[in-house]
Amino acid sequence: MDITCDNVADALNIHLAREKLHHSDEADSCPGIIIDHSKGGGVVGIEVLDFSRRQGLDLNALVKLSPDEVVPAVVKCT
Repeated sequence: MDITCDNVADALNIHLAREKLHHSDEADSCPGIIIDHSKGGGVVGIEVLDFSRRQGLDLNALVKLSPDEVVPAVVKCT
């Protein structure tokens, strides 16, 4: 897992797999959370828009999670 922050765009990018990006969808339950999918449908990354305004997203906790646990932790929409 690789996490980068773009301060200009105020976006956090979480790269979960090195597979090629096929398509992206915004999470239904949480506007501003973009889920990137591989051709096979697996999650390869997550983009969190307006990151500085999201109070409940703890990066220290995220880095300790497995890739399968990251998506539900981010999409809980805090």
